[in-house]
Amino acid sequence: MTHRKTFENIHKHLDTLPKPQRSLFSYLKIDRAASDEMILQALDRRRRWAQGFQSNPKYRAEATWIIRNHRTLRRLMVHHRDDYLQFLEEREQGLSRALLEMFIRGAMLNGTITAATEVAIIAQSRRLGLRDSVARALFERLLASSNIVRPEAVPDYYVTLGAQLGTPQAHLRMLFERRLRQARAIEDPDRYCATINDIHEAWRTLGEPLRRRLYDIHYRNAHPDLVEDVDDEMTMDVPKPAQVNVMTASAS
Repeated sequence: MTHRKTFENIHKHLDTLPKPQRSLFSYLKIDRAASDEMILQALDRRRRWAQGFQSNPKYRAEATWIIRNHRTLRRLMVHHRDDYLQFLEEREQGLSRALLEMFIRGAMLNGTITAATEVAIIAQSRRLGLRDSVARALFERLLASSNIVRPEAVPDYYVTLGAQLGTPQAHLRMLFERRLRQARAIEDPDRYCATINDIHEAWRTLGEPLRRRLYDIHYRNAHPDLVEDVDDEMTMDVPKPAQVNVMTASAS
């Protein structure tokens, strides 16, 4: 990108403003899809403002910069807009990746990684506007450079509730309640407590739609050959409770 150095210098200035701006578009208060005419009008308005406030000590540096660079800004924003938009995308993605890396490193501080941790990382990457593949690649890189060992298995909450990926939410609740009723027949106190704990941990994740969707992302990665189609006549027979790991971290 031949104008990268110029773009970087522009953003160094935008970062020093009393109210830092993410781009020239936000600085000029126009949309990124604005027409060339709208861009030129916005730049001319800003130059008139600069001419009027150049003598004001509070705005002198900003006003002087606008007047000196007016012609350059017109050329870059009109004739090289595509290059500038590409620069913005790369810059914003870089900032988002840096924030996600901080989040991942924070999640690794206790020295363990759980299924909930990985789900939370995907959720955070989406909030930052990053693709799942970017988040996974960054996570794998940081994991490989650490001494942390990922657990071999993903807790299978669907097996715990006697359900499967794609089970309707209302049906899932019925299975959860049935699991609890079945658990009451367990006579051994230790096994009873462990089973009840497993059931509630599974429901805590699968019973909340957003948390379930995030869990499903990780679940699909661990079970790539799963078929998600659910038969409307799905059996209500529930297998014995499975012993699974407890997901204690929140996916939100």
